[in-house]
Amino acid sequence: MKTYEQLSSMCESELISEVLKLQKIVKDMTPEESKASCPSNYHFCGAELFKLHRDKMLGSGVIMTLSSIKGKTLVPPIMLSDGLSTDTVNSLLEDFQYSFDQRIQFTPITKRLK
Repeated sequence: MKTYEQLSSMCESELISEVLKLQKIVKDMTPEESKASCPSNYHFCGAELFKLHRDKMLGSGVIMTLSSIKGKTLVPPIMLSDGLSTDTVNSLLEDFQYSFDQRIQFTPITKRLK
């Protein structure tokens, strides 16, 4: 941690470098659950989900675990032989869509200043 005096004596490029370092530290400290709720994740995870179907995973498997938002393991790791069924893929995609819609939902504010 730098003192006020140390920061005051730095030139602009050094300050920018210091800010970028701090931003990276803060970004790396972001809890996993906040990254998981980014709307863009639903798109990319949905695309990856198709790769886990039994047609593509035959002779292999998928290890699944479920955690709460706070990180507590709700379902411990379990292997699903030969990947996911069509019903499972479609159900997860429906849940992804629901969650995505909830994340991007815009609720207009009807109240206005007078």
